[in-house]
Amino acid sequence: MDTADTTAQRSLGLMDDIDAFATQLDIPGSVLIDIGCGDGGPATKLADRGATVTALDPDLRRSIEPYGPTDAGGTATFQIGTALDLPMDDNSADAALFIYSMHHVPVESMDAALSEAKRVVKSGGLVYVAEPGLTGSSEEVSKPFHDETPVRLAAQDALNRADGLFLARRRFIYDVEHIYTDFEEFIKDYAHYDFSDSDLRSPAVVNAFEKCKTDRGYVLGQPILVDAFKVSK
Repeated sequence: MDTADTTAQRSLGLMDDIDAFATQLDIPGSVLIDIGCGDGGPATKLADRGATVTALDPDLRRSIEPYGPTDAGGTATFQIGTALDLPMDDNSADAALFIYSMHHVPVESMDAALSEAKRVVKSGGLVYVAEPGLTGSSEEVSKPFHDETPVRLAAQDALNRADGLFLARRRFIYDVEHIYTDFEEFIKDYAHYDFSDSDLRSPAVVNAFEKCKTDRGYVLGQPILVDAFKVSK
């Protein structure tokens, strides 16, 4: 597999995930599906901005209690589900989002997941995929115990193969930062995973983490690679 070619992609600089998505679609009043929603953080933020969000994950890390309606009129509903069987009708969503989740789809199912996302999106809408890059201090800290290089490269290969499915493809990069007060706060971010304590606290991880110390705390940065596919029916 080839590494993703990021040389020609436009960089938006340091940005929040939802702000980055908002550069591609007007969020208030939109109907969205968040595929691989994890703990529901992005879905609730989208609802806070006025979107109606259906969020699903095979390993949902929050209750199925709905969120909202928010002050902006948005809602988010949550359920257990997979990228291969989306709980929405054909042509019913303004956008389908994979926020850090495409590389969690089984490699052999990535192409089908993109086709299923296209199915539920209206003509003129978006299939929006944000994937962590393989560089940055965050990657240096986590790679000793959680090296996702093969599946992230497989995700980029699937995205490249998807060009023929869509009318157009916009690509860009933005950067995110995770700021921690100390190493124990960082460890808590991985509490829901199955990593051993010895792997999390290995000298390689601790040393890489200490290199991230700044006057703002421990700042771990990472580029995020975005593919925004425009749907045509």
